[in-house]
This record gives sequence, C-alpha cells and structure tokens, in this order.
Amino acid sequence: MSRGGSYYFRQLFSVTYTIIKSISGESIQDMWEKFKAILSDDTLYLGMVFVLAVIVAFGLGRLAERAALSTAVSTVPAAGLTFSEPVAPTTTTVVASKSGTKYHLPWCPGAQQMKEENKITFESPAAAEAAGYTPAANCKGL
Repeated sequence: MSRGGSYYFRQLFSVTYTIIKSISGESIQDMWEKFKAILSDDTLYLGMVFVLAVIVAFGLGRLAERAALSTAVSTVPAAGLTFSEPVAPTTTTVVASKSGTKYHLPWCPGAQQMKEENKITFESPAAAEAAGYTPAANCKGL
C-alpha cells in the first residue's frame, strides 16, 4: 500500500517535535531510546537514508563539476614557454566563384560550398578586388 507525501511529512514532523520536546530535561540515554523507537519504523528510516544519499550525491556532483572547471581554467604553461597572439599572414589567397561577385577566404563556409570547377583562386584580396570582386560579409577576417 502506497502512502502519500503528507503521511511522511507528518512522520517527520512528529520525529522533530518528539526530539525537541525530549531535550527539555531528559537524560541522553532517554533521548537515545526514544530516537531508536522512532527509527524502528523501516519506512521512515529508509526514507531518511534515501534523502541523505541524494544530498551527498548532489554535493559530490557539484564538487566534481567545480574541480573540472578549475583545472580547465588554471592550466599554467611550463617554465620557459611563452605564448603570443596568432599572427595573420600578410598575403592570403582568396577564392571566388566564376558566376559570383564576392570573394572568400578558403576556409569560409561560402568558399566550401562552391564547386571546384567554379572556383577562381587569387593570390591576394587586392587581386580579387582588381578583378571586380568584393569581400564577402559573412567571411570573418576580410
């Protein structure tokens, strides 16, 4: 028989109330005996174990996520190594379509959609502009 959430809430409230009430002057031995008597109900005991397991699992998951983020961010280069910003090449080849009006860098999506037989390669953007082509707006770096 399945019991609703209100039953468990009442049980938990009863346990809390009993514990608080027992603090009012009883010995530790008496409080321990009452606590053991309350936990003798297997349903309540298993529910408390389940809730604690979920809390621990959630905490460990957050801890693992935080550790993964901190190791990814805090990578330090080895001693003696220096890093610099990537430098764009001074002369870049560009491609254009025979039937189009825009030129693209070879790795741009527009250039990759062109058929090989329709591609025209220029040694520089200046050469493509001299032939009447204009830079493509969706090609970053032009």
